Order: sequence, then C-alpha cells, then structure tokens
Amino acid sequence: MAANGFKNGLRRTSKGYWEYKIRVGRVTKSGTFPTTRLETAKCLLDQQRDDLLREKEGIEVRMTVAEVLDYWVKTRGARPQHLERAQYAFAKIIPVLGDTPVRSLTAAGVVALRKTLQDPADLDQRPLSPSSVNIVLRYLGVALSWAYRNHRIVANPLREMPYETLAEDNRPFLVIDDVIPFLQQVDLTGNPHQ
Repeated sequence: MAANGFKNGLRRTSKGYWEYKIRVGRVTKSGTFPTTRLETAKCLLDQQRDDLLREKEGIEVRMTVAEVLDYWVKTRGARPQHLERAQYAFAKIIPVLGDTPVRSLTAAGVVALRKTLQDPADLDQRPLSPSSVNIVLRYLGVALSWAYRNHRIVANPLREMPYETLAEDNRPFLVIDDVIPFLQQVDLTGNPHQ
C-alpha cells in the first residue's frame, strides 16, 4: 500500500490527521483517526488490525466489563458458594464500571470504584470495609484474567490491581520476661486446652 502514499498502513492527511488503510484476508478497512500523533495512530491501527483478525476468527471484539463478568459466571463452573460471592461482588461493580469497555479500563477507574464502594453517594447503600472492597476488586481481577486466558479479550488491562491498603492488626504479644508467670498462671487454671 506504499504506492498510494500509505506507509505501514498510515498516511497523513492535509489537515494533519492520520488516515489508515489495512487489509486482513479479503477484508479491507480504511478511515481516519482523530489524532495528529504518529504513536497514537500506530496504537489505534494495531487495535483496528486486531479487531479485523478477531472478527475473522469469530471472537468478540469489544467487550464491556459487564460482559466479561457475565462471561465468567456462565463459563467458569464455580462452586455455589464461590458463585454466590462472585455475583455479590459483580453486583457492586456493574453499576459503576459495567458499561466501560475493557480496553478503556484503567487503574484510575478502579480507584474511582474503590472510592464509590467505601463512600457511596446513595444514602441507602451501606459503605464497604477496606477488606470487602479488596474482595470485590479480587473478583474483578479474576474475571478479567479468565477472559484473557480464554482469548475473549486481547489484554488484561489490570495486571496490577490497585487494592485498598489495610491497617495492620495490633496483635497481642508476650514479652520474654512474662513467659514464666504466664505459664504458671496457665498451670494454675488446670485446663489442658488453654
């Protein structure tokens, strides 16, 4: 396609935008990207090429987060208790991120989900604790990984999930000087279980 002015499927238009023309099998696709940066145009061209290849193989092209979660529920074959927890987590995710395309999912979107779960705008909804938020995020990560491993999405956009940091528990401990009096007290109770 270099004869028509296209170099690697791209050429600059008179207004500075990037025009593309690619062919996959017998299908040719062309158009103009709304960008003047070559790097962005190359990324968009790769997405278009990938879309054509996936359409040719009959694989879904642009899945939303809700579709990925639904795909996990239908194909995973989880135990009932695990499935019930997942559906609870997915019910928390779908109102916030459900319509978001997986390709557009970023760590910032997950941080916004995290904040929404901890401080909901709806007064009827109970805020979640940080550990519950992490469980919801873990199920989101599991569903994305499952879709990626089964070639339903091109890439997992959240390999590093931005989990909520948990406060460390202040566990009681015994100083070495208190061990002997502690064991003597245990002996005085006469309860072998203790």
